[in-house]
Amino acid sequence: MKTRPWPIILLALAQMAAPAFNLWISSVALNLPVSTIWEDVMASGPLGWIDAFLLSPILGYAIFSCKRWSYPVFIGVTVWVSVSNYLSWKEVSSVTSPTFFIVATVLNAVLVGYFLIPQVRITYMNPRIRWWEAQTRYLVDFSGQLSKSKIFENTQNFSIANISEGGAMIYTSETFESNDEIFLSFNYMNKAYFIRALVVYRLNGQASKRLHSYGVHFQFDEGEYFMARQVRNLIKAFRILGVESRTPIEPWPKRLHQWVTTLLSTGRGLIPEFASQNVIEFPKAKSKRNQDTSKAA
Repeated sequence: MKTRPWPIILLALAQMAAPAFNLWISSVALNLPVSTIWEDVMASGPLGWIDAFLLSPILGYAIFSCKRWSYPVFIGVTVWVSVSNYLSWKEVSSVTSPTFFIVATVLNAVLVGYFLIPQVRITYMNPRIRWWEAQTRYLVDFSGQLSKSKIFENTQNFSIANISEGGAMIYTSETFESNDEIFLSFNYMNKAYFIRALVVYRLNGQASKRLHSYGVHFQFDEGEYFMARQVRNLIKAFRILGVESRTPIEPWPKRLHQWVTTLLSTGRGLIPEFASQNVIEFPKAKSKRNQDTSKAA
């Protein structure tokens, strides 16, 4: 799955549409034409414009972005909106029922409660949980040579099953441990690639008995900019050529239908669910200088 959870998408869209909805609901509550409400808002000045037209889209953007900064923005805007709703209701409390104000307050409380759920909160606080931000991996089938030595001694054959800008899944008969540094060499489309990589995990039962499956993370130092650019261009070529990705994205109507069906039949889908394979545990790339310093120590 390469897309955000549907609840986050739908909540963001609802906030984006909130200014128009608020104009309509205000006209219903006050029994006035929408045009009259619009004129009142436009006459309220810059602060009123921000309150009516800007805050909800900002909230929607924060919800959709799913970043660490989204959380304080969400809390701050929600509090502002709640206070603004109360002040607006106080001005017309003598001529209108508190029903709409109460409903709006309850909805804001439910919204805050939803984002306080640990599974939802961690989506914003931990970038490794956001599976939709993972780089696209393209399914390929080509081979090359690998070695534990930069001067390429004792080489072994390997094949690449899928590849992205940041790493690849390789098959080889060689045995490696986590954090082993290896060097990959292969040719593709008449271009030579020589990449330093770090073994980050091993998958059991993913290849034949003679082969092992490893996830490797490409390592590019400052002096290896040219090779990093070559890899980016290679991935860009795969995308342009329409090479199949490991997790193709289905059309959104089909995904929405599947989500609604699952929600109605099982009750699942309102809260993000994280599988272990969705969490990408790539260590930070170490520069060659840091590695040499650690070895010297």
